[in-house]
Amino acid sequence: MSVKRTPKSGETLIFDRRVLLLVEGPDDQSFAAKQITTTLDADAWHIHVMVGKDSDWVNMIEIAMDDNWFSQQGTAVGVMLDADTDVEAAADKARGIFRRAGLEVPSVHGATVSDGVLKTGFFLAPDGTQIGALEELIIRGIDPARRASAESYISNISAEFEAPKHPLKAVLQAYFAGLPRHIKSIPVAVEITEAIPAGHPEFKPLRDFLEDLQTRP
Repeated sequence: MSVKRTPKSGETLIFDRRVLLLVEGPDDQSFAAKQITTTLDADAWHIHVMVGKDSDWVNMIEIAMDDNWFSQQGTAVGVMLDADTDVEAAADKARGIFRRAGLEVPSVHGATVSDGVLKTGFFLAPDGTQIGALEELIIRGIDPARRASAESYISNISAEFEAPKHPLKAVLQAYFAGLPRHIKSIPVAVEITEAIPAGHPEFKPLRDFLEDLQTRP
């Protein structure tokens, strides 16, 4: 078996894994799943991609907690968010989701708490202290020489023409395009060691968080 992911459109959502992780998009889902399969028990995990308002995240947790299987065998619920432009606002969002779902509320990024039955915790990409998103975390773990070349290319393009709306994402795409095997997306890249080394030390804080969340209360 492997990490369970959001079902395809039309498929029934079934909760039959003891750890539920809610993430913001397919990139986060793929990256987290790869970190889990590197060192942890993939069979324990269900990673669900969320869209919509904060209330939708709360509703999804409540649906899981009302499920017969998860209510008896579930051990943890985690949330993974991008810090975006405000780290504390992202942390408040995560804490609010747990609070409104009636679960124990972790006080800080990367830590977990338990009510004796369910563990909860949240992780803010890139590292809980700096603004940004998943790309800021990933780019720390790629080949530095190729990264420098990709940054130089985007810098030159920005100077000669118009800067891309998302410079870091542009750098990452340039890096992917410059690899021997052309890669178009993060979900593809995480499966290729030469593109994104899964066990890179820069990703250890996320792996540590996931391991802590997986450990039974």
